[in-house]
Amino acid sequence: MPSQLAKKQQTPIPIQLIADGKVIEDNLTQLNLNQDWLNEQLRQSGTNLSEVFYAELQKDGSLYIDKRSAQRLH
Repeated sequence: MPSQLAKKQQTPIPIQLIADGKVIEDNLTQLNLNQDWLNEQLRQSGTNLSEVFYAELQKDGSLYIDKRSAQRLH
């Protein structure tokens, strides 16, 4: 679900911020961002880190978020 919350940061290519549910700290640092900023963006999108499988900062500064699927093992 795309979110227009990160407008202040524009990048030449999309940059992964969360992969397989884990924050990619090096990419946040490259963008001069931090975990607090990411948590706030997720909160404003109505989600939190535990629900996110993948997230990236798009070229236009928007944050793309892909939530974990709700699969249950029986």
